Amino acid sequence: MVSPPGSTGESSLRADAARNRERIAEAARSAFAELGADAPIAEIARRAGVGSATLYRRFPTRDDLLELVFADQIVRCADEVEGLVDRADPWEAFAEYLTFLFELQREDRAFTTALLRSFPEGGRLAREHRRADDGLELLVDRARAAGVLRADFAGVDVVMLLQAHEGVIAGFDAADRDGAEAASARVAAILLDGCRPRGART
Repeated sequence: MVSPPGSTGESSLRADAARNRERIAEAARSAFAELGADAPIAEIARRAGVGSATLYRRFPTRDDLLELVFADQIVRCADEVEGLVDRADPWEAFAEYLTFLFELQREDRAFTTALLRSFPEGGRLAREHRRADDGLELLVDRARAAGVLRADFAGVDVVMLLQAHEGVIAGFDAADRDGAEAASARVAAILLDGCRPRGART
């Protein structure tokens, strides 16, 4: 059977575009993980095996690349926190979500920047960020009301906890997973203990 004129060429172009997108996604993911969210765009293009012009044509801004790489993780955060809001034990829910965020930080060194970054309103990441933030505020409010979280704790304090945890694991080479995991577990326990009411200062 003879294919309609142009159909083979169009299919080939679509396949090439899909392959380029996947190569760019993998390159951006590895570059962000190793170098952080400010990894040079030229380095991402080099890893993807495409020209910078091709990359910019598909992803005009760094935010576009960050959304490509981190959208699923931000959705995971929003889903995770919403699933914990109705947990019977407010402290357990709060601690489990913080532990979840610490694990994501260990998995990807650019995750913290992506999580705390402000994205253009109306986009998918902005919506999912808002959903995750709203859920976190509910966790904090419930734990504080139950007396299991220090009375002066606010949702914004989670930013400081994440930055403190990030500062510890950043000192480990990416290949030293055991060392990073051990240090992460240690500092996470200390940080969570400081969130308890007995850690409050007058």
